[in-house]
Parts: sequence; C-alpha cells; structure tokens
Amino acid sequence: MLIKQTITSIQFLRAMAALLVVFFHAQEALIKFGQHSSYLNSFYYLKELGGLGVDLFFIISGFIIFVIGEKKFRQKGAVKDFIIRRIIRIVPLYWFYTTIILILVIIPFTLKQNHFSWYYTLHSYFFIPTIRPSTGEFLPLLVQGWTLSFEMYFYLIFSVSLLFAKRFFLPILGFLLIPSVMASYLFVDLARSDPIIWMITNPLLLEFLFGSLLGLIYCSNYNMSQRFIFFLIITACLLFIAMILYGSHQFERLINWGIPCALITSGLIFYEKKYGFSPPNFILALGNSSYSLYLSHGLIIILFSVLLKRSYLNHINGDLLIIMVVGLSIFIGQLSYIFIEKNVTQFFLKIYQQKNSVKNAIM
Repeated sequence: MLIKQTITSIQFLRAMAALLVVFFHAQEALIKFGQHSSYLNSFYYLKELGGLGVDLFFIISGFIIFVIGEKKFRQKGAVKDFIIRRIIRIVPLYWFYTTIILILVIIPFTLKQNHFSWYYTLHSYFFIPTIRPSTGEFLPLLVQGWTLSFEMYFYLIFSVSLLFAKRFFLPILGFLLIPSVMASYLFVDLARSDPIIWMITNPLLLEFLFGSLLGLIYCSNYNMSQRFIFFLIITACLLFIAMILYGSHQFERLINWGIPCALITSGLIFYEKKYGFSPPNFILALGNSSYSLYLSHGLIIILFSVLLKRSYLNHINGDLLIIMVVGLSIFIGQLSYIFIEKNVTQFFLKIYQQKNSVKNAIM
C-alpha cells in the first residue's frame, strides 16, 4: 500500500505529546519551588496528565518506525541505512543540548548542585542509562534524554527485525520485548538498583510494540468503520478525563496511560486514512518542531526554576507563569527547529546521500 509522506494526525499527536511534557515540567517546577496558588495545579489530578506525553511519544515512535521501515525488510543494506538515518535524526540535536547542560554543570555558580563525572557524562552522551551522581536518579545530563535511551534500544531491536521477512516482525519484537518486561516482576530489586536492567525490563517498552502493531495494521488494506473510530476516540477521551478526576496512581502506567494513548492514536490515524484530517497549520508546525521543543524546553525549565527559587516571580500568578513557560518553550523550540535541527539534519543527510551515490557509482 502507498503511504503518504506526512500523516497529519501523527504530526498533531506529536505536537500534543510535546506540549503535554512541557506543561508537566512547568507545573512540576512551580510545585517544587513556587509558593503560588495555581488553579491548574489544584484541579483534581490535572498536574499528572502531562506525564503521558512520553507514553504518547513512544506509541507514535513505534508506529512511525514501522511505517518508514515497512518496505525495507530483508533488503540489502537496510539495517545500516536505518541505523545511520536514525542517528542523524536523533543524535546531533541531543548532543547539542546535552553539551549546553554540560557547560552549565562545569561553569561555577550555575548548576552547582550537579557533580561532574566523566563516567556519567559519557553514558549521557551515548544513551546508556546510568545513575545521576547528585540525586541517585536514573537520569542523564539532559533530563529528557532518559526517553531517548528507550528509543535507541527500540531502534536496535527494530534493526534486528529488518534482517528477516516482514511476517516475522511482530513475533521477533514480541520475543525480544515481552519476556524481558515480564522479568521485571521477578527482579524488582535489581531493576530498582541497576539503570540498564531497569530500562530493558521496563513495561514502557511495550508501548513501542503497541505503536508498531498499529503501523502494521495501518499499512495493510484494513479500514476501520466510522463507528469503531469514534468509539476509540471517545473511549480514549473518557479515560483521559478519568485520569484527571481520579489520578493514575492506582494502576500500572502501561495500562493507565499507554492504552488510552494507543486508542487515541489509532482512532485519529484511521480517521485520517478514511476521511482526511486537517489540523491548523500552527499545530502542524508544532508537530514538526516537537523534537526541538522536547529537548530545548529543559533550558527554559531550568531558568524558570532558578527564578522561582530566588523568589523573583512571586508577584506573578502561578497559572500565568505556566502559560508563559509553555509559550516561551514553543518559541525557543521553533527557533531551534528552523535554525538548528533542520539545517544540521539536512547537512548530515546530504553527506550520507553523497557517500551512497559515490559508492553506487563505483559499484
């Protein structure tokens, strides 16, 4: 089946996922350092909802990776091509923002609560889960980078599946992911103390499997009925509302957040497949810049936290502060996408494509 180059519902969901993460971190900083009254933070469990942006990203990633790799199973050079393109897409921008955080850690009187360590720094750059020296948490220098360790691990598993026929794709993913996730219930203490074990046994990995399954169905000739599409979307919305009203601490994250995210994703992509989907252009622009927004907003949160800690923002309403942080993060994310991400990605892609052209011409 011919898949169009840009699936606008996915861009819409990427925008929503990034905004949810920024919203969550802004609220978190306000709670941690602020003394402000905030309607957004006091409205039932709304302050927790933004955390599901990560789950939505994982499901989207599983979907996108399958869609772009669907025609590459058992093709010569497919694994190398896939890995190089993923590195070009993910690594340069991540290293750029990680380096900014590293500079802030090294320079006196900036992030002085962090301790410099070569071991920790190298692990942070190469997506290897490790323990943060200053807090003991499983977080890299650039805090949001913990999710990219999961992404890279999934890319590695997906690249293995490319060696086989497409019909073996789901069995391979299931064989590599499900037993390790089940092992998390057997080795609870080890997963709590070892960051690598924590990652490779984490139930969140199954969200990539959810997304990949959606991609497999989407690339087939299957079409959902209108009633079933609306059922999925309405059910997802009701589950999101239930999370806001009753919280998410009572259930496993995979069930409580992963399933609603999978439902809303499947509903929207199949709605677009059948009827089309045209969100406003500014939402599509946010979707395009979602990776830049996701990585760069950490700097805004650091600035926001410092100003809160020093009581420079006490005179501003807490809800307005959250809106200001989200707005400024969107602005910086757009600048990062236009002037850094696009140019750097195109630069490395051009080099890679030129090398491939030369190699093919020689052969």
